[in-house]
Amino acid sequence: MNNFEKTFESLARTDDASTLWINWLDWVIDQNLIINHDRQLNFKGNEETYFKLYQEWIQIVSDELENTGKYYYDYLGVFYEDVIQSKYKAGTNGQFFTPQCVSKLMSKTLMQNKGGIINDCACGSGRLLLDAHSKNPTAILIGQDLDPVACKMAVLNFYISGVRGSIIHQNTLTLEVFECWRVNNYIHYGLPIPHIELVSEKEAYNFIGAKKNKKSVELNKSLTDNDKVIETYDKPKPKSVQSTLF
Repeated sequence: MNNFEKTFESLARTDDASTLWINWLDWVIDQNLIINHDRQLNFKGNEETYFKLYQEWIQIVSDELENTGKYYYDYLGVFYEDVIQSKYKAGTNGQFFTPQCVSKLMSKTLMQNKGGIINDCACGSGRLLLDAHSKNPTAILIGQDLDPVACKMAVLNFYISGVRGSIIHQNTLTLEVFECWRVNNYIHYGLPIPHIELVSEKEAYNFIGAKKNKKSVELNKSLTDNDKVIETYDKPKPKSVQSTLF
């Protein structure tokens, strides 16, 4: 058991593990926002321990990269599967994240060109996109997932890996957007440190080439009430996408 697990376990003795995990992800994202959005999050006085977890996470990733020569290390995804889902039985949706050997093979097979847009419509913790970035570092990366916890892990994986891209908490079937983050957007333009930016709902819809209107909101409510499959958003305009990793 490493220091990160020990610190997390000390917190989990008195609080729900799933809630702690979400709160810690929110805390790290909140500390690295380039604009203070005054989200008024309640961290229950655990900020000092969250900072300790933050330091231990960075150390684990740094050591792994130095010792193995890997391009990235998704420790958040590993911890979530091995501890949150397995030990505490607190995960949702029965996720199984893509093994790095598989994502590495997929990116090697698909990444024939440079630049363009790379989209993963069920990105999980972002492993496929991180491997794609290793082969095509100039591409625009966009990841989407229905699970907010997975999205936040992907945001932090982009953040710590120095990857520039956007993560959208979204239902990719109805195109409904709940939250969106842009990561390291200015890293090549005078802000050479990792950073995170919250994106407005309107701008998030622009990412996916769709728009939300009054009619679609009413239809979405009808979908919730009647459990019917209906079209809730205008169809997105076709975009030139190099690869869809899903």
